[in-house]
Amino acid sequence: ASAAEGRDVEVPMWAALRRFCEYSSAVYEPLGRIYQYFRDMDGLPRNESPAVAMRDIREVDVRYILHTAARRPRSKNDSSLRDDLFSREERGDRQLIAVRGTANMGNVMSDVLYSKAWDAQIGCYVHAGFLEVTNALFRDVVAFLQQQEADAAAEGIEDYRVSPVVLTGHSLGGAAALLLGAKLAAVGYPVAGIVTFGQPMVTNAAGARQLKNLLRRVGATYVRVANEGDPVTRMPPFTVLDSVHGFYVHFG
Repeated sequence: ASAAEGRDVEVPMWAALRRFCEYSSAVYEPLGRIYQYFRDMDGLPRNESPAVAMRDIREVDVRYILHTAARRPRSKNDSSLRDDLFSREERGDRQLIAVRGTANMGNVMSDVLYSKAWDAQIGCYVHAGFLEVTNALFRDVVAFLQQQEADAAAEGIEDYRVSPVVLTGHSLGGAAALLLGAKLAAVGYPVAGIVTFGQPMVTNAAGARQLKNLLRRVGATYVRVANEGDPVTRMPPFTVLDSVHGFYVHFG
């Protein structure tokens, strides 16, 4: 795999990228294996559950997992005290959302809904099928984050802030992770970064500029990883519908 636009990836980033790849794969697994994976990653004993939730959004047949990492101690002069995506991942200073990719016929129908729809929150036209999935995810994730805030208030925690969110996903999950991260950022949630694997295109040239500027404005890193020759990354195909709102393009 190589980073978007053929850029070389620095060696220290590979370990973090590999973890994101594992996260985007783990979401396909049964709940027991997901628990075991994050229990091992967090270094927890077998009788202790990791801070991970698996959510199935039935209306769009999509699953995601949300994991709050166990923070890893670091010295004050450690370079991982930086606020970039990969440093946050290294020290566990984040909440992870991993979205499952195409896994059933409902997902296939979302994949092939190639027409573009306007999204007022992020201010651009995007793939209508991916947007439908993303809107369902957005409602569920926001409710989850709001519950965190309510729980903190009930416990008397003052000045509580939602931990920075990082998102990942493969294929359809990557497209939804990108749009979900943009929508969360647009309404004020802290988004540290997005890492996608084998992600199809989600918007036109104007939308790509809008999404890029939005993520840059909130300080979110966006990394798109693709295998050379992967046909999914070249989807959706050109159709007569592109004459209405422009051709699909990649960015990142």
